[in-house]
Amino acid sequence: MHFYVAVGRCHQDEVFGTKVKGPGLQVKGPGLQVKGPGLQVKGPGLQVKGPGLQVKGPGLQVKGPGLQVKGPGLQVKGPGLQVKGPGLQVKGPGPQVKGPGLQVKGPGLQVKGPGLQVKGPDLQVKGPGPQVKGPGLQVKGPGLQVKGPGLQVKGPGLQVKGPDLQVKGPGPQVKGPGLQVKGPGLQVKGPGLQVKGPGLQVKGPGLQVKGPGPQVKGPGLQVKGPGLQVKGPGPQVKGPGLQVKGPGLQVKGPGLQVKGPGLQVKGPGLQVKGPGPQVKGPGLQVKGPGLQVKGPGLQVKGPGPQVKGPGLQVKGPGPQVKGPGLQVKGPGPQVKGPGLQVEGPGLQVKGPGLQVKGPGLQVKGPGPQVKGPGLQVKGPGLQVKGPGLQVKGPGLQVKDPGFKTKKWQIY
Repeated sequence: MHFYVAVGRCHQDEVFGTKVKGPGLQVKGPGLQVKGPGLQVKGPGLQVKGPGLQVKGPGLQVKGPGLQVKGPGLQVKGPGLQVKGPGLQVKGPGPQVKGPGLQVKGPGLQVKGPGLQVKGPDLQVKGPGPQVKGPGLQVKGPGLQVKGPGLQVKGPGLQVKGPDLQVKGPGPQVKGPGLQVKGPGLQVKGPGLQVKGPGLQVKGPGLQVKGPGPQVKGPGLQVKGPGLQVKGPGPQVKGPGLQVKGPGLQVKGPGLQVKGPGLQVKGPGLQVKGPGPQVKGPGLQVKGPGLQVKGPGLQVKGPGPQVKGPGLQVKGPGPQVKGPGLQVKGPGPQVKGPGLQVEGPGLQVKGPGLQVKGPGLQVKGPGPQVKGPGLQVKGPGLQVKGPGLQVKGPGLQVKDPGFKTKKWQIY
């Protein structure tokens, strides 16, 4: 059966379902679609769209123009925008999202979760793995600490300090620039130079020292031994599992590479690059200064907050919120996921394995921890600090530009 009803320019056409059309309105059924100049509503899963808003969910109520949307597990209010649900709270106009395992705040950006905290824009990332702080750079881990730009690197058998260079370990100890070298059968002092040892030859003031143990030359200073090479005046140190070079600073070890002054730190499961913080780990990637944080189920991008997780997406500055049965879009953030908190404009994001805070940026989680602008990176076998730069690891400690190992010291 067909019915045609004309009112002005509007007509209704029903064929099994219902269709209503007019100058600024379209209504379709039985699945229900409503369209207008500033509005789109779809069902039965329900989608509501407006000039600055899109809301999707199973059993919703929408009111305007101040905008109120309600459903079984959802409440949306405007124009400052409040969205509430069983595992979700979203507040605006600066993004505020809260949920069981997640909090996101902006625009200074804070993201928090059980194993992760991210703060920006100066970037701090914390977790049970490495911790990274920037731009002064600090990286910490169970066997490693790295600090800069003066550079300090520490590890179980190694300490390196600078810029006059100190290296300590159970073997020989080396100091500069006045130069002191000590070891089980060896003592070297300067600048007048004194050298003692069992099988040793010493010359000066250009300085040559030879013997069955380490060999030392000057005035640019070269120290060689079984498993060890030290060169100067810019510190260059080599050992069985370690290489340290300066003054731009390069530190290499069994599971570690540290470069400066732009700073690159690499380790088993970790990469840190600067001066804009870039941190990579087994389940984590952090990049700056626009800020990108990636992990297993997590992506954080900036400077406008963009956060993605297993059930979560947060984007800014116009709010978009998506989750199982829910999408909210508008001038505030974009959010996806069930258990989420986003707050702004300083931006805090919290979740099960995530915390992000800004604008100094702190990121915490079970993986690496990153902080800025002085930059600290901490992890199970790694600590990096800056700008004086300290690097610590299981067999490594480096302080710029000094140096330590279990078998020797350089000052």
